[in-house]
Amino acid sequence: MFWNKEYNVKEVGGKILNEPVNEEKLNNVLEQNFSTPIQECSNSEQWAAFGILIGQHYFNLNIIYTNSLAAMLSGFASGLPQSYGTEIYLKEENIENLIIDMYKDINSKIIPEEEKFIQLMEQIIKLYANGNIQAYEKAAYRVTTYITYTENELFEQIPGLNNHEKMQNLLNSYHEYNITEEW
Repeated sequence: MFWNKEYNVKEVGGKILNEPVNEEKLNNVLEQNFSTPIQECSNSEQWAAFGILIGQHYFNLNIIYTNSLAAMLSGFASGLPQSYGTEIYLKEENIENLIIDMYKDINSKIIPEEEKFIQLMEQIIKLYANGNIQAYEKAAYRVTTYITYTENELFEQIPGLNNHEKMQNLLNSYHEYNITEEW
């Protein structure tokens, strides 16, 4: 468990947004997605609804990113362990690991727990907001390919201590020579 208490979505969510959480909108999201009014929902479900609400209404995220944001806010708000995400797309495990690193950084600060909670929720939201999640996905993109023996021999000749450095050097040389023609 990350937190010593449950943080109320209307109270703390309002601090995160710098405006009151619209209870009617939150209740509509809960009834549409969980078929349950706010009075009967768990804290985790309320944070998921908050994620859906801000994903759709504040940041105009697509359904995949909205649901992923909702899962991350809900999971980390309720203190669930890793790998509870939606598994809608492959990068979500990387996002969970990134958020755990954020949590570790925030948790090392000597500030009240509620402030730590708010900072983590804000960082999760910033990760998804304003196109940041697409940029993160590109940065975390992994390219895998099979090459022939001859291609491997050529690749091994590229300077670098490991494959990552070799690939960076190859891409830098591509940019340096401004190779734009198709082969």
